[in-house]
Amino acid sequence: MFIRLYVKYIGMMAGLLHTLAKLLMFVILKDAQSAINKKDWVNITHQHICALTGSSVVMPCSLIPPAGQTVTKVFWVIYPKEGVEPPDLYGNPSYTGRVQYYWDKNTNKNNCTLKLTGVKGTDSSEYKVRIIAKGHNNKWLSHGVGLSVTGLTVQVPDSVVEGCDVKMSCRNNCTWKSKPTVIWRKDGTDLPPDRIKNSELLFTSVRKDDEGNYSCALKGHEGHPSKPRKLIVMFSPKNISVSFSPAGETLEGASVTLTCSSDANPPVENYTWFKVNESTAVGSGQQYSITNIRSEDGGQYYCEARNKYGAENSTAVLITVVGMGIPLL
Repeated sequence: MFIRLYVKYIGMMAGLLHTLAKLLMFVILKDAQSAINKKDWVNITHQHICALTGSSVVMPCSLIPPAGQTVTKVFWVIYPKEGVEPPDLYGNPSYTGRVQYYWDKNTNKNNCTLKLTGVKGTDSSEYKVRIIAKGHNNKWLSHGVGLSVTGLTVQVPDSVVEGCDVKMSCRNNCTWKSKPTVIWRKDGTDLPPDRIKNSELLFTSVRKDDEGNYSCALKGHEGHPSKPRKLIVMFSPKNISVSFSPAGETLEGASVTLTCSSDANPPVENYTWFKVNESTAVGSGQQYSITNIRSEDGGQYYCEARNKYGAENSTAVLITVVGMGIPLL
């Protein structure tokens, strides 16, 4: 009796296990098929897109609903949260007027492409397609499209010395399939292409006149240039000149002040005064004054202006001293 009951129990358990195994296999197959179907709903060709600030971005997307499924709504989302219905990107205040959907349930039901215009740095994110179909809980999210928004940056040396060769680069964080054409501007004016080689701006023997604010842009995106960067050119003193006051002839006993002017970067560190045909300096400083002037003080004077990159002399100026004269009785 006990043996018969035991055999019957074993048979029941075997049948139950067989039924459970079939049920488990059905669930696994159903989930696998569901996963395949969800994956096959959307075809997104670009997993990552890099774009320039201010440009427009198109995220290609095609929709392939499985047989028997009717899509009722398609929209894009960012930052989806577990258990929370993600909001439509179209209604996001940060994207107002910049979102375009290609999908239409009547005329364009297989195109789920998204277009963003005037992209900003804050648009860098992962974007997903939300699909809603007829039926209970028929909602899916696609895999994401990563968008990186970057601007152009001009790389320029902090300072350069006149006469040296200089190279300036236009950088961004995107990797392009084909190298874009770079346009360079100085103080807002386009520079000739013969100054550009491999997207870099080249200076052979840079001059003071090359100093200015430089920016770059990509051809086709000229309206979205980089922020300008200033090229600073260091040079030794030049355009040295001397003036004196009061001008004209100087009476004996009066005073005269000579002033030395120059153009230099960095500014002149030392001014030294010389009198023609004298071997030693007669004074220093940007101004040199002669008080109670005498006839022997007359002559030609010049100044030397010096900074860390060199020195240059001015042309000489003539100081004429005249006597007071003898009054008539």
